[in-house]
Amino acid sequence: MADQFHIDFYYLIHMYKNHFGTSPYHYLIQRRMGEATRLLVSTNKKIWEIAKLVGYDNPNYFTILFTKTVGESPRSFRKKNQKDMFGDEVSHSY
Repeated sequence: MADQFHIDFYYLIHMYKNHFGTSPYHYLIQRRMGEATRLLVSTNKKIWEIAKLVGYDNPNYFTILFTKTVGESPRSFRKKNQKDMFGDEVSHSY
């Protein structure tokens, strides 16, 4: 984007953060983790598959970042939040 607008990369990051209150990098992480939480509760895809779908080739890195961002591991998040189509909690052994 900086090249398209003919401005310095660091200036663009600074302006983005001033306007939106977060860096483009942190915004991207938040979007990816939001999509990951949605996939964890609405699908039975494996965690490594979800990691890949949201842009992380390394599932271990995804798990570390997810835990740091969301406050619990993907497995724990899924177990606490996944429901079946009748609204009952689903018990899985992953």
